[in-house]
Amino acid sequence: MAPRRGSSGGGSSIGGSDGPSGCPGFLQGSRFSTPLAYYVNYALFLFLFICLIIAFCCLRAKVKQKKLTGPLFWLSVLCQIIGNVLLVVGVTLLECNVVFVGNYSYFQLAFNIFFGLGNYLLLVIVVWGLNTLLIGRLNSGKSVVQILTLAITGVMGVLTAAYIGLSCYMAWSRTDAGLASLESSEASDRFYSITMSYQKYAVAYWALYLLSVIAAGGLAIATITRMRSRNILTGDILIWTVALFLSMLLWVIFQLIPYAATLDPINSSNITENTWVAISYLNSIFQLFSYIFLIFLSTSRAWEHANAVQTAYNNTASGMPVYAPVQQQYAYNGQTAQQQYTYSGQPAQQYYYQQQPVYNSVPAPVQANGHMVQVK
Repeated sequence: MAPRRGSSGGGSSIGGSDGPSGCPGFLQGSRFSTPLAYYVNYALFLFLFICLIIAFCCLRAKVKQKKLTGPLFWLSVLCQIIGNVLLVVGVTLLECNVVFVGNYSYFQLAFNIFFGLGNYLLLVIVVWGLNTLLIGRLNSGKSVVQILTLAITGVMGVLTAAYIGLSCYMAWSRTDAGLASLESSEASDRFYSITMSYQKYAVAYWALYLLSVIAAGGLAIATITRMRSRNILTGDILIWTVALFLSMLLWVIFQLIPYAATLDPINSSNITENTWVAISYLNSIFQLFSYIFLIFLSTSRAWEHANAVQTAYNNTASGMPVYAPVQQQYAYNGQTAQQQYTYSGQPAQQYYYQQQPVYNSVPAPVQANGHMVQVK
């Protein structure tokens, strides 16, 4: 999701503030307070992700391609839910003065890890998982696509680990222990340098994430186009694939904008708070749609047909014999073999030849519609 703009300041205490006795100062707009619109965003999409899991459990019987919504999908959604739970709980405790900013930063450190993992696993599914499934239907170029997609996800995996590490360091620096380590001017200058490096790295990371999505989307659409040119049934796979990558592109763009704005603080200061709120909501909406479109893509009936075709192809390729449907007698010059006579005038014994099974090394003639042709 987009950078969490609420409750990200430094300091060690909020101090007393007026508010309800059960939760004083809740969303009252103090220096460390989270704007109400952001808090609603966090709570709303936590609820929607939970609803997504419940709805998917009800639709599991309709899933035709379980590789798209397998363990990686569940783990990614689970990371998003846990991250949102930590975010909502942390902000609520901070707003109610149950924890101070230094303690809240531990929540920030934790949900940075879960959001980072959830986003990366989603990328693995759409880049590697979907493309390997699609190219498997063509039975050509599979190894090239697998190597390419594994290279993309491998590089992004290393970059994700570094990104999560820097995010956690930035969160730790706001804890009491982190603030204590920055008391000297030398440590403070080093922290400022790391902060600027983190902002630049975040922009580069999300730009590469965006390029990975674009490359994977182009590859997937090109593969589907080749499938259609070979008369391989695709059904609504193309529609859901386009919808999936469009939503992926949009949420990553809205994720990138706030980070890019930190590199130009003068011009970005002209952007209104309502614009930032809208970007936050759009980011969350299109990320949720990415998971929804993955579910719809996995329920396409075209996968069921493709699986049947693939199974038949694998059985034939594995060397299972294909038998001729009828027993044949050989003829000469188009006439049925007649009884032959010896010089004594007695009929010779008649021999018949029974056709042996035709194996894959000598395939039987097949018409364009796939039916066996009897040779006469």
